[in-house]
Amino acid sequence: MNHPTKQLHSKRVKYIIFYLFATLLILLPGFNSFSQVKKLEPSDLKRFSVKCKILELNNVTIKLISDGDVLQNLKYNKNDIFGLRMSWNFNYLLEFSHTGFVTQKISISSIVPENYDRTKTGVFDLGSVQLFKEMKGLSLDFYNRPIANVEFDKQSDKFIFTYDYRNDLSNAIKTFKENEEKYKEALKNGYTFFNNKDYDSALESYKKANELKPDESFPQEKINEINDLIELKEKNKKLNAPPANQKSENKEIENENNEKSDKAVSQVSDIENQSTTLDSDLEQLKTFKDNENSDKKSELLNSIGDKYYAVKKLNKALEFYFQALKLKRELNDKKGTSEILNNIAEVALDSGMYERSIEEYNESLNILRNLNDKPAMTKVLFRLGNIYESTYRLSDAINTYNTALSINMEVNNKSQANVLLNSLGRIYLKRGNYEEAIKYFNKTIDFDKETGNEAFISNTLNNIGIAYYNMGKYDKAIENYNKSLTIANKLGNNKEASVTLNNIGNINYDWKKYTSALEYYEKSLKLKKELDYKRGVALSLYNIGNVHKNLKEYEDALKYYEQSNAISKEINYMDVISKNYLSFSSIYSLLGQYEKALKYYKLYTKSVFSLAEEEAKGQVSEMLERFEIAKTSSEKEITALKGELLRQKLLSKFEKDRNVKELKIKNLEIEKKVQQVNNQRKLIIIFVVGFIILLVFVILLINLIKQKTVANKKLAGQKDKISAQNKEITDSIKYAERIQLALLPDKNSLNDISEHFIFFRPKDIVSGDFYWTAKKGNNIIVAAVDCTGHGVPGAFMSMLGISFLNEIVNKNKILSASDILSQLRGQVIKSLHQSGEKEGARDGMDMALCIINKSKMEIEYAGAFNPLYLVRNKELTVYKADKMPIGIHALVKPSEFKLNKIKVKKNDCLFLFSDGYMDQFGGRDGKKFMSKRFKQLLTDNSEKSMEEQKQILESTFKDWKLDADQIDDVLVIGLKI
Repeated sequence: MNHPTKQLHSKRVKYIIFYLFATLLILLPGFNSFSQVKKLEPSDLKRFSVKCKILELNNVTIKLISDGDVLQNLKYNKNDIFGLRMSWNFNYLLEFSHTGFVTQKISISSIVPENYDRTKTGVFDLGSVQLFKEMKGLSLDFYNRPIANVEFDKQSDKFIFTYDYRNDLSNAIKTFKENEEKYKEALKNGYTFFNNKDYDSALESYKKANELKPDESFPQEKINEINDLIELKEKNKKLNAPPANQKSENKEIENENNEKSDKAVSQVSDIENQSTTLDSDLEQLKTFKDNENSDKKSELLNSIGDKYYAVKKLNKALEFYFQALKLKRELNDKKGTSEILNNIAEVALDSGMYERSIEEYNESLNILRNLNDKPAMTKVLFRLGNIYESTYRLSDAINTYNTALSINMEVNNKSQANVLLNSLGRIYLKRGNYEEAIKYFNKTIDFDKETGNEAFISNTLNNIGIAYYNMGKYDKAIENYNKSLTIANKLGNNKEASVTLNNIGNINYDWKKYTSALEYYEKSLKLKKELDYKRGVALSLYNIGNVHKNLKEYEDALKYYEQSNAISKEINYMDVISKNYLSFSSIYSLLGQYEKALKYYKLYTKSVFSLAEEEAKGQVSEMLERFEIAKTSSEKEITALKGELLRQKLLSKFEKDRNVKELKIKNLEIEKKVQQVNNQRKLIIIFVVGFIILLVFVILLINLIKQKTVANKKLAGQKDKISAQNKEITDSIKYAERIQLALLPDKNSLNDISEHFIFFRPKDIVSGDFYWTAKKGNNIIVAAVDCTGHGVPGAFMSMLGISFLNEIVNKNKILSASDILSQLRGQVIKSLHQSGEKEGARDGMDMALCIINKSKMEIEYAGAFNPLYLVRNKELTVYKADKMPIGIHALVKPSEFKLNKIKVKKNDCLFLFSDGYMDQFGGRDGKKFMSKRFKQLLTDNSEKSMEEQKQILESTFKDWKLDADQIDDVLVIGLKI
């Protein structure tokens, strides 16, 4: 820019004095006005102020915002009344926020007419604000605008406070809570009616609950269960109908293709052959006198037990079986005793009493061994093997099947031996011993060739194909699938053909031959629709959706997932429902529709917990589904999600740090410019003394003002851009916080323990510490975990840890505390590709984990660096942890974690924690809190309630920290037995 003095002409010197004074008169008021606007510190600043009281909560964050900038930021303590001072003629936004609660806003405008007397306002009382927890089902539209508005009203010449929207919000919350109460009442009524066997009324109650909360799965599950019971009730009526109508109704039952229904049909046939009903049998029983004709009486008692079992009255069935058993033992009828023991075992199995069923079968088996009744022994062994297999005691199942197989080979019962060989092959397939499975399946084929049973050969070839598929030998898998398909087509067995076509599609999918995979999936789907095979249709639609997803044809993928989900919900096929929810979340995330992505991810996490066992790997294999083989989730998908999440979080952190630094630099430049302007103002006042000096400085000042104006505009634009970027990054991290909070267990999950608290305070928005709970039978599992790092990196590790813990505990029926830590360490090492090399990843977790059994008054504890504190009668006992992490450690050779079994008493207090509380700097000397002071704090207050102990921990931490920064995430879990 050219200096203004170069533009002056010598002839205009006579105008210099006039020009200087005129410029001075113009500039000085302008400087005064500019200063007032930018500093936001007018002399009457204190004249406009507000006060407010917040109900119920402590540690509420209060922000005063103007034009996107946070002007004031303070913490609110319960029962305090706070005040904020503001400038005139500005628009403000007052924000109230607290972790786990909805942020609420109040709009405040201090703009008034020019003639308004600004000295008379005083303090404006906003009243009270009550924050509420985010409620599922409450419209998010309410969250995005202020709950109230403060502004000047020209007609009344005063400030007014409008509550209209707050009233709307209150009404919405009131309606939501009323519906919540109605929902709970409907569930309560449904439960009562169901227990009283008033199924019609129960059905109406659960339908009402389903209408109030259509997204909740429990009411729909109960509706399905009651419909099944009503249907069974109708069938039972048919079972007890007169013999003349028996034949057609038996046929209807057979079409259900259900093992229990088949047994009921057989029993009804016995009733028909005897030409009697249950009522007549009971009347006949009354005619028997004590010790009269015990043999016939025992047979009649056994027959009555059969009929009660047929109509699912299991307690009544057991009552008559036990009476018959007593008589058979008195008669020393070994064969009859064995048969009734088998009946009792069946009823126990139907009631879910697996151990009791095994005991009865074993007693029956001992009798049959003494009688040397080998055909009967093989039947009992086969049933025992089925129970062992269904309860995942696969080693016992293998031994039992092999014993039965040896006996069948002795008596030359090839058909039964063939079934046992197939069962053994299936178990080895479950265990992942594919070579052994193939060996048994080939023996099965040899037997089937002798008998010409081609249909079973087709099925077995398919099983062999699955084994080769899991071994990664796709060529051998295709070869066996094709052989199976040829036989199935020859016999017209469309169901077997549809299954095989789907499995061939799976291989092409893994080969990334998506066009070929789609062709096989569609052929399979066509056959399944013709057969009305709904489970298969749901699976094929899901697989086709996966193909379109990988081809980036997202709209088509969503269409097939929606069709699959509709059918899966109709038949309550939870495995595929869960997979569809995860696919919806993934696609909506790719499309940038994050609210929908979060919605479906929450549905996915909820559905995962409802799955008792099965989680298929990669593409759904229908043969694996038919044999109910549990697999883990797709490693490819998990790895991709982990990589993408890590990339985004690291990028967010980098961008945020960079923008913060740029903003600081720009602010320093602004301050520097403002200081220069102030200095120039002083020079102008001095310059008035001499016209020539004044002329030079005035011209310089004009140039500086122009430069400052340009710089201010440029800096203002950059500042707005940086503010927008910071807001976008912060919103992204807050979104991650919502996901992390959704994954954490509900704090009410520990309600089975009489008292407890969880003191959880992340250092940043998201946390590297997390707590985790689960319930397995009578055991409650609790863990306090400290992941490597905090903030976004730590949160990523915490989400990974929660996923692994859920998988480990849900996959295994019984685990000790040390086993859980060992398996978790293996998962972390595998997922993070930790090799122990110097440059390798060494991220991991420190944790303390307890398994609490209140009925035995015993706990199991295992720890990785984090100990367990037990306080009894104000005496603290430390149970030390192993000095090795959950992950690779350069100085520690991995070994098994130590298992501590501890007997506890009523009112014992247990404490699990991370190191954040003890490592916090504070106090007068700025030192760490340390473990000694922490132990004393827990011991001194151990006899108080858990809620009081939590409040003491919170207040002590706050008083210790004072104005110091929180250095780490803090987590303390307290449990009172």
